[in-house]
Amino acid sequence: MFLNPEKTIARKLKEALLALQIERRYRKDEILTLYLNQIYLGGGAYGVEAAANGYFGKHVWELGLAECALIAGLPRGPSFYSPLVNQDRAVSRRAFVLKNLLDTGYITEEQYQQTVKEPLRLASRSSAGTMAPYFVSFVRPQLEEILGENLLYRGGLTIQTTIKEHWQGVAKDALQNGLAALEARHRTEDEETEQPQGAVMSG
Repeated sequence: MFLNPEKTIARKLKEALLALQIERRYRKDEILTLYLNQIYLGGGAYGVEAAANGYFGKHVWELGLAECALIAGLPRGPSFYSPLVNQDRAVSRRAFVLKNLLDTGYITEEQYQQTVKEPLRLASRSSAGTMAPYFVSFVRPQLEEILGENLLYRGGLTIQTTIKEHWQGVAKDALQNGLAALEARHRTEDEETEQPQGAVMSG
């Protein structure tokens, strides 16, 4: 949050001094809250609220035990254990976290047995990043220039743009259906016809 990512002795000294100042000013639970709101958890999510929304389409306080355990297992390797990358690995990591909760007395054997068998239920990936990737790739560098990468990706910001997800989805479906119909019609006429392509512009 406060230092650049350079790997130098000077930075390590700054880290130590900063850690002492933070511990003097904040309680342990406040430090943990700051950490959980900033840590990268894979899938472009910084902080547990963003991860809860990105993976499960929920607020963090709406998560069940299995969902909390999955997110709790991500800091060790956010991309490696991401359910968007490898669901089997994510479920295995979730089971590891649940076993630790059982061994330390935070959950009962019954809770463990019930939760460890739960299927992985992820939210639909219909966010703006997947619904309109070209639009997002157009906006992102402008935001990086205005806000800086640290604030943009670690500041817990909510960015509102002109895109309307519902209408973007309607336009995308209409285009895909139209292209499929066009391809089918041309294929019956000419087997060598190339696959048609298209784009949608809305003003």
